[in-house]
Amino acid sequence: MMRYTVKREFPSDLVLGDKGPQVTILLPTHRELPERRQDVVLYRQLLKDAEEALRAGYPEEAHGTILKALQSLEEDQEFWEGTRDGLAVLANGNGVWVYILDTALEALAVVGEGLRLRPLLAAFQKDRAYEVL
Repeated sequence: MMRYTVKREFPSDLVLGDKGPQVTILLPTHRELPERRQDVVLYRQLLKDAEEALRAGYPEEAHGTILKALQSLEEDQEFWEGTRDGLAVLANGNGVWVYILDTALEALAVVGEGLRLRPLLAAFQKDRAYEVL
């Protein structure tokens, strides 16, 4: 069974380079209770949107393992206790990668032939230190 992997650096070579359905789920998350309880509810809604798009556009054999891995993240209560300000979940036939971010993201679920990486790239670039010459 495919599981998700929490990543600290972007990008992962495995994220890039798979044909078939690509799933991007982005959402704002919270560090503290009681707001944090709503994070998994929002993820569940976005996952449902992604699932409907997968079922409408791809055969079962192309997305069955992806959906199971995305659902395992939803069910992992310990994971949801360690979120920060944003969450990016990228999935394809190679696996599922989760990025816990210090930057809030707009809620979004996209299924297609490519991943929606721009918001994730912006979040990673924001946290970098730059020197002005």
